[in-house]
Amino acid sequence: MLQYPTNKYMPWVVVGMVIFLQSVLLFFVPRSNFVVTFSIFSLLFFGYFFIIKKETIFSFTFCIALAILLRLLALFSLPALSDDYFRFIWDGKMTLLQVNPFQYTPQEYLQIHGSDVYLRHLFDNMNSQKYHTVYPPVMQYIFTLAAYIGGSNEWLSVVVMKFFIVAAEAGSMRILYLLAKKKNIDPRNILWYLLNPLIITEISGNAHFEGILIFFFAVFLYLLLGKKVLLSAVFFMLAVCTKMIPLMLAPLMIRYIGFKKAVMFGIVAVATGVLLFLPFIDKTLIAGMSNSLRLFFHLFEFNASVFYFIRWVAYFFVDFDVIEEVAPVLGIISFIIILAISFWSSNKINFIEKCLWIFAVYLLFSTMVHPWYSSILIMLAALSSFRFPVVFSLLVLLSYFPYSMAVYNEDNGLWLIAIEYSIAFSFTIYEILQHTKNRAALF
Repeated sequence: MLQYPTNKYMPWVVVGMVIFLQSVLLFFVPRSNFVVTFSIFSLLFFGYFFIIKKETIFSFTFCIALAILLRLLALFSLPALSDDYFRFIWDGKMTLLQVNPFQYTPQEYLQIHGSDVYLRHLFDNMNSQKYHTVYPPVMQYIFTLAAYIGGSNEWLSVVVMKFFIVAAEAGSMRILYLLAKKKNIDPRNILWYLLNPLIITEISGNAHFEGILIFFFAVFLYLLLGKKVLLSAVFFMLAVCTKMIPLMLAPLMIRYIGFKKAVMFGIVAVATGVLLFLPFIDKTLIAGMSNSLRLFFHLFEFNASVFYFIRWVAYFFVDFDVIEEVAPVLGIISFIIILAISFWSSNKINFIEKCLWIFAVYLLFSTMVHPWYSSILIMLAALSSFRFPVVFSLLVLLSYFPYSMAVYNEDNGLWLIAIEYSIAFSFTIYEILQHTKNRAALF
C-alpha cells in the first residue's frame, strides 16, 4: 500500500530537494567545508540525472522553467566558492577612477596612490594582488557598470554582474535549442548543460563569465553553421573578448571555411576586437596583460592532469618544481595536437565535435583547471553524443578539497586529483571506443 504514493510523489520530492539543496549551496556553504560541499553536489547530480532521464514525467518546458528558476535563485547570492569577484570590482573601480585597469597591479596602485577604505577592503580579499588583470574588454565594461551601480556595496556590484551572466544564460537556452534543431539533435539533450549543478553554481552563482562566453560562442556556432560567416566573426570576437580561449579555434576555422573566407573572417574579427579594446589601448596594455598571461600559464598550478603526472615523475630526479620548464613544452604539444585535430579531414567528425576535442586537449595539457573551465565542454557535449564532460563536471569538484585545510596545500589532496582524472580518462576512453564501434558499423 505504501508503494503507490512513493512512486507517485517521489519525482516531485526530487525536484524539491534540488531546489532546496541548490539554495543551501548558493547561500550557506563556504568553500572551506569540502565534505558538505561535495555531498550536496553529489545529491544535486543525482537529481540532475533523474530529472533529465524521467522525460515522461518532466517535460522539456518544465525543465527549462526549472533551469531559469535555479538561475534566478543564484542571482542574489554572494559567491561562496570563489573570491574572484573582488578583482572584478577592483578593475571596475580603476576604470571609474580613469585609470587603465591594465596599467597597474593592485599592489602597485596602492603603493603609488594610497587607498580609500573600500579599495583596501577589495585588495585585502582578492587573490591576485601582485598581478596585472587578464580580463578582456567585454568583462571590463561589465565590471565598470557593476562598480558604478554598486558603489561601495559589493553585493550590489555582484548582482549587477550576475544580471548580465544570467541574461546571457537565458539567451544561451534559446540559441542552444535552435542549434539542436539545426543539427537534428533531440532538444532535451541541451538540458545536460542547462540543468548541470556545476554550471548553475559556478557560473550563475559564483559570477564566472564563462556564461557570457558561452552565449557569444553559441551564437557564433549558430551563425557559422547557417553560412553567415562574416556576422559569425563578430560574435566569435565577442567571445574572445570575454575569455580568450576560443582563439585556439583559428586553425579549425581555416580548415572549415577555406582560406579565402577565413581571411575575411579574420579581418572582421580583428576589427571587432580593436573596437572593443580601443578604450584600453596604451603602452601598458600589451606589457601588463602578456606578463600576467605568462604567469598564468607558466607559474600557476591547480587541478592539472598531465602536468601533475610529469611533476610527480620529475621529483625522482630533481628537487624543484619543474613548471617553468614543462609548461611551455606542454603548450607546444597541445598546439600540435590542436593543429592535427583542426586539419584532420574526416567526414565522421563534425565541427562541433572538433571544437569539443580541441578544448578538451587544451585542458588536458593545462597547468590550471578550475571547475568552471569545463563549462564550454559541457555545452559542446550537449550538442554532441559525448557525455564525458558531464561526468567530469562532478569529478572536478574533488579539486576543492585543499580549501578545507587550515593552510592551503593542494599536494595533500593529490590522491583525490588522481581519482578524479582516472575515472574521467576511463570514461572518455570508453566513450571513444563505443563511438568508434558504432561509426564503424555505419560505414
